Amino acid sequence: MESRSIQNSPAPAGVISTFNPTTGNDTLAAVTGSATSGNKAVLNLDGTSQANSITGAITDGASGGTLGLWKTNSSVWFLTGAST
Repeated sequence: MESRSIQNSPAPAGVISTFNPTTGNDTLAAVTGSATSGNKAVLNLDGTSQANSITGAITDGASGGTLGLWKTNSSVWFLTGAST
C-alpha cells in the first residue's frame, strides 16, 4: 500500500494528479492534499482495473487548501477510510 500527498500548482484550477491502474488492482493507504490556502488539488481516479481501493483517510492536509476527487474511465474504486 502507498500513501500519497497531492501537491498544488499555480494554475487557477489547481493540479490534477492521476492514479491510473490498468493491469492490476491497486490500493492506496491514504491520500493527503497539500494545496496552499486558496488553492485546490485534485486526485483523478482513472484506469480500467475493477477492484482498486483507498483504505485510509482522504484529507485536505494542513496547508489551507482543499483536495478534490475526480473519477474517470471504467475503473472501480472502493473508498473505505474516514475522509474529511
